[in-house]
Amino acid sequence: MSEQLSVLVIDDDQEVLDFFQRQLSRDDSYVFHLCKDSREGLETLSEATPDILIIDWMMPGWNGIDVLREIDKNPDIVEPGYIAMISGAPDLELLSMIAIELGAAEVLPKPMTAKVAAAMLKRAEIRIATGI
Repeated sequence: MSEQLSVLVIDDDQEVLDFFQRQLSRDDSYVFHLCKDSREGLETLSEATPDILIIDWMMPGWNGIDVLREIDKNPDIVEPGYIAMISGAPDLELLSMIAIELGAAEVLPKPMTAKVAAAMLKRAEIRIATGI
């Protein structure tokens, strides 16, 4: 891959942000930005559109579903090429249905292993490259 993909991670859990920083910094295919809450994430989204958005479901203030709804209705925010929602909730079925309806490509459990993160990023690259 010749161009770097931009990745925005929005999560209130510092351990998750640190995990993605370690994963993404290992590969020069990615340029990334980490946001600690939905407000900061929406500000970042209104300034630039990442190729990949990784967003936590449960956060103080606006949750990940609220952010997806804002992306959908706000004309100043362009939808990222690939959205993955992450959650530590034990049952992801209902969340998955709602998140996918709002534009997420997938919903993944937390904590996440490095292999799962790498596979998700590979799926995102393929989807962005092919448009499917």
